Amino acid sequence: MNGSERTARYAELWRYARSIAESIIRDAHPPGTARALQIHRAALSLHHAPERAAPQGGVPRTAAHDVLDILAKEWPRLATGRLDGADLMRARPGLWRRLMTEWPMMEYADLLLETLEKPGAEPTSILEVGCGVGNTTARLATRYGARLVWSDREPSLVRPHRWPGQGRVFDFDADPPSDLGPFTVVVATNALHCAADVNRTLSRIRRLLEPGGTLLMAEGSSPTRADGTPWALDLLFSAFDGWWNRSGFLTRAEWTDALTAQGFTDIGFTALKAGEDDLGGVMWATEGAHHD
Repeated sequence: MNGSERTARYAELWRYARSIAESIIRDAHPPGTARALQIHRAALSLHHAPERAAPQGGVPRTAAHDVLDILAKEWPRLATGRLDGADLMRARPGLWRRLMTEWPMMEYADLLLETLEKPGAEPTSILEVGCGVGNTTARLATRYGARLVWSDREPSLVRPHRWPGQGRVFDFDADPPSDLGPFTVVVATNALHCAADVNRTLSRIRRLLEPGGTLLMAEGSSPTRADGTPWALDLLFSAFDGWWNRSGFLTRAEWTDALTAQGFTDIGFTALKAGEDDLGGVMWATEGAHHD
């Protein structure tokens, strides 16, 4: 996707999310749970952010629009704690997969693969952490086959023969299995911000890398502008565990500090930009050639 197309699509999505935020703010049901309060705070952040012009021409509708509509419709039950984000998805099979594999989420997986495939040493072994529904995994499996191990905390997401390679159960909030690793490269797409303790998780991942190995992670960022403008989908993801009760997206500076604190070196990034908005992108870091 070229830069002008991304800019137009993101501007439209941001404006759409802002309209949903304003409908939640106007609703008579006040937030009655910690989760609902986080959703409401995200709505207020969108509401108070500077307005932006509508893009010229039509842009495609995606699953993100559908889920934002559902969020507004179900706000009364979300506000009182009768529903959570997982309930919304269970009642609509296939929607979560669409959300995680359509634009804009697909762009993070695409950029990670582009970065991994740049000229250089060919990875001999790859671990993906937090594979989820396989937005990145399917792409990795096609390219790397048996060299890939994909992992998630949910056993149902790592069933055998789902893709070439091997699926393993690994919760990055806990120590990895003793027979896991080491790997040339560890990759993660919009997963590590969900860690209960980002520093501990990065330390565990560093121990899974070969000396001099590489961590490659695609992560969104919020805010997306210096004036504090939030990412368009902060509102949507605030309905889900692992977001409202953890950090949500971190900034690139926060990731750099955390990686440095855990002994990673040679930290770099490729930004995913949509006009004036910095949507995050891909960061990489080297293990540091030895373990402490």
